[in-house]
Amino acid sequence: MPPRFRPVFLFGLTGMLAGCSMPKAAYRQVDHETPAFKAAVAQETEHQQAAGKSKAAAEKIATNKTDARFAQNEKDRRLALTAPLIQAMEALEKPRGCWAYTVTTTVRQDGQLTLTDVVRYDPFQPEEKIWTLVSRNGAAPDEVTQADFRAKRLKAWHKDLERQAKARLTDSELVRWNALSTQFEAPVTTPDSATTFTFHREPVKMLGLADIPPSDETFTVDHATLVRRTSAFTNPGSALAGTMTMDYEDSALDYAVIDPAVSPFVVKRVAHWRIRFLGKDSGAMERVEVYTDYHRVKCYDDRFETRIGTPNVMEFAPN
Repeated sequence: MPPRFRPVFLFGLTGMLAGCSMPKAAYRQVDHETPAFKAAVAQETEHQQAAGKSKAAAEKIATNKTDARFAQNEKDRRLALTAPLIQAMEALEKPRGCWAYTVTTTVRQDGQLTLTDVVRYDPFQPEEKIWTLVSRNGAAPDEVTQADFRAKRLKAWHKDLERQAKARLTDSELVRWNALSTQFEAPVTTPDSATTFTFHREPVKMLGLADIPPSDETFTVDHATLVRRTSAFTNPGSALAGTMTMDYEDSALDYAVIDPAVSPFVVKRVAHWRIRFLGKDSGAMERVEVYTDYHRVKCYDDRFETRIGTPNVMEFAPN
């Protein structure tokens, strides 16, 4: 399957680092200066004083109880608003079986085309042949190029699977975390019934390690189905004590329903970035991946199923 969504470079750690560094989840950041909060505290203070508490104790208890109640109300509100999105993300995590596809990747640097790869993924094949380079820059590969490609792609694929297995949170759990912990805009629904959810992540500063800028992430859901996901840093950033700097980075994934019986598949991924590392400038980079020709196949491990049934006379007859 196509890799799990993540930004291009080190800055993909944003969500995890933000979760570790934020002192308080956004839904817990209750504004004590609003008229509604003050009125609720006053009412609860009267109740506590009537129960025999001193004025000071009553005010403290009332403030804490009201803060907890307002935070719980905000938590419930956020989860209710994002329920369709969380449901759509959970659907993506359900097993689909084995599917083959072709991905065409183009890479441009400063507007100039530098690479065009057409690659076939086929889980019907044994692992060493699960990836096939169909063509590179319009030419079919020779045996040496194919073998080298397969070895490197298989290694990278295994690393990606390991990262997914070790991830502390699934994508749906990350969305739930975003809903509760980030600055979350109320969903915007367009006339065609698609709904966009937007999360704003705060910047993260880690002394001597990284200065990760704020970022925006959006999800578009249509009839409980995810159709688009984007991520973009809104300012430049740096890492590794300033030896790596990022001018910009953004990514977008488009999804489509291939088979109504299973969740949608990635059909396009676009990423833009500009990174400077140890004085070397990547230039303005663009990577576009287009996924086509999805079709269900028998998994390689299922090709050799043996079914034991009742033998018949013909099975024992000589040739």
